[in-house]
Amino acid sequence: MGGSAFLQASAEGHPTLHTPRMTPEIYSARKAQYSAALRSYFPGCEVVALKEAPEKSDYVDVDFMVRTDRNLDLKGIADFLGGAGVIGGGAGRCSVALPQDGSRSPHSAVFYKATGGPGSKKQASSEIAEEKYAQIDIELVRPSMFEWHTFYASYGDLAGLLGAIVHNIGFTVSDRGLYLRFQELDEAKQIQGVRVNNEEGLLFLSKKPEEVMGFLGLSPEKYEAGFDSMKDFYTWLAESRLVTADIHIQSKRKNTSRQRQKERKRTTIGNFFEEFLPVYLNLDDDHDDTSITAGDDVSWPPPAMKKLRQQYAEEALQFFNKRSAYELQHSTLMDWIRSQKCEQLIKPIVAEVSGKKERKLAEVVRAFRRRVKFSADDNEPYIADVAHSDQESELCQWLDSADSLRDVGAVRAWVEAHWEKLKELERREEIHPSQDRSVEPKDK
Repeated sequence: MGGSAFLQASAEGHPTLHTPRMTPEIYSARKAQYSAALRSYFPGCEVVALKEAPEKSDYVDVDFMVRTDRNLDLKGIADFLGGAGVIGGGAGRCSVALPQDGSRSPHSAVFYKATGGPGSKKQASSEIAEEKYAQIDIELVRPSMFEWHTFYASYGDLAGLLGAIVHNIGFTVSDRGLYLRFQELDEAKQIQGVRVNNEEGLLFLSKKPEEVMGFLGLSPEKYEAGFDSMKDFYTWLAESRLVTADIHIQSKRKNTSRQRQKERKRTTIGNFFEEFLPVYLNLDDDHDDTSITAGDDVSWPPPAMKKLRQQYAEEALQFFNKRSAYELQHSTLMDWIRSQKCEQLIKPIVAEVSGKKERKLAEVVRAFRRRVKFSADDNEPYIADVAHSDQESELCQWLDSADSLRDVGAVRAWVEAHWEKLKELERREEIHPSQDRSVEPKDK
């Protein structure tokens, strides 16, 4: 939740709790103290204090994760630990303010709520508590995700660093695991009129830390042993087989303003890419002259980079044994993208034939998307008895290999013959659930 949670939170009639940064000595003492306390509160459950980045001179909070299926009792856990205040952080998460000296609060824990920032009407109290508190962040994690979460959230910015390393080569790191990101997902986001959710173009690979590190070429042994310095930590990351001079240079060229802003806010990430890697990879002032080039007028990714992305994708499918899952999900995604392209092609035909515009035109096109199916025998279109989901659209069957209408005349004739029936079915289905015509129907 961030180490300044209580400075940006309020509780009516109570002062703002002062949570200054902790010295290494205080941090170590509180980590040991509350590790033991949490194990007592959650008997039989694994409690882990997250690995911190090395060479820290002070600490903003202590982060704990607990392997359990239990629900979080905010007041119960705060009072058990002896906290003065508690902030809910969403499902299974909270921050507790406890006296920095390790004593117990003389009063029961008070609920604090986030103020919402400088522009919010609700502000933290101008009265600041004299006592110094330590912020303890606690997250309850389901057993099936515990191993991954403790890895993902370790060393402060490990998740952000791994994500930045693998993103431009076609992978995504999230709190659920490592995913292969289809090239077509990235391309579809640049196509006007095509809507694709990330989940549709992300293939789950693994949530096992050792397996993921093995694929990335990172040493699990070094990770477990820990790092004495940031240089050691950065060197471990740079040993990944996905960290090369070419990939680094192209990633910098692709660097978006959003990514640059993230790097400025998270100095650990910025220092790795801007300061450490150029030295580690022996890049001089002329390092832009590499085998992979992308001028300002060349779309991303350049051919060589795209080929490398395909190579890593193939290796991932083999390494994680995901070939069958990939083929099914990729086929589904491509059908959905192509069906949306077909929508764009038939929309002017529907508009011309029906005379409909804007919302009424969208209603008819939606009916085509949800109710037009194609015979398995002769690939002829027909109207389905029951509507299917948008993602199950079969309109792509009207396209040829170049994503153009295979027979414009035949499509026009079919639209002329069936658009009114499709419109009626779509309207009937929208009204049916409530039988209330005063309620505006919602898209499914």
